[in-house]
Amino acid sequence: MEMSALFSPHVSACPHHLLFGITIGFFLEFR
Repeated sequence: MEMSALFSPHVSACPHHLLFGITIGFFLEFR
């Protein structure tokens, strides 16, 4: 999943908010 690379920085800063990071990434992809 190339998206993982996009979430890498966000997940690193908020590992407990991994779901939130994925949601944000998905939103940005659909923007």
